[in-house]
Amino acid sequence: MPFGPAATTIGVMAGRVSATEQELRAWASRAMQGDRKASRRLFDEVVPIFVRTGQRTVGPRGSELEDFVQDASIRFFSSLPRFRGQSQLRWYAYRIASLTAADWIRSKSARKRSRVQSGLPEQLPAADYLARDAERWRIWNDL
Repeated sequence: MPFGPAATTIGVMAGRVSATEQELRAWASRAMQGDRKASRRLFDEVVPIFVRTGQRTVGPRGSELEDFVQDASIRFFSSLPRFRGQSQLRWYAYRIASLTAADWIRSKSARKRSRVQSGLPEQLPAADYLARDAERWRIWNDL
C-alpha cells in the first residue's frame, strides 16, 4: 500500500467517507490478515485525523506534513494487533496521532538543541534525509 504525495492525502481528506465503527473494525481485522483493499479503506478513513494533527504540529503543508502523516500511519498500522477494542478505532487513531505529534515535537527540539550545542547547522545533510526516507518506505511497504 504505497503512500502518495501530500496532495493525495489532502484530496482524500476532502472526499472523506464516514464509515461506521463496525466497518472500521472489520477493515482493521482484514487489514491485519493482509487484505490490501481493507487496508486502503481503513487508511482513507483515518488519514484525515493524521493530516489535521500534523497540520497543527508541523504546519499546513509540505514535506514535513507528509512525513508526519506517514509516521502516524506506520505507527497506526503497526500497532493494530495491539488494539484491544476498548475504545472506538477512530479514538485509537487520534491517540496514535497525538503520540506521534508529541514525539515529533520532542525529537525536533532535541535535534535543534544538539545541533546548537555541537555548532552544526540546523538542517540535516541530504544523505541523512535519504536514509531516513528509505527506512520509512521499507516499513511502509511491509504493511
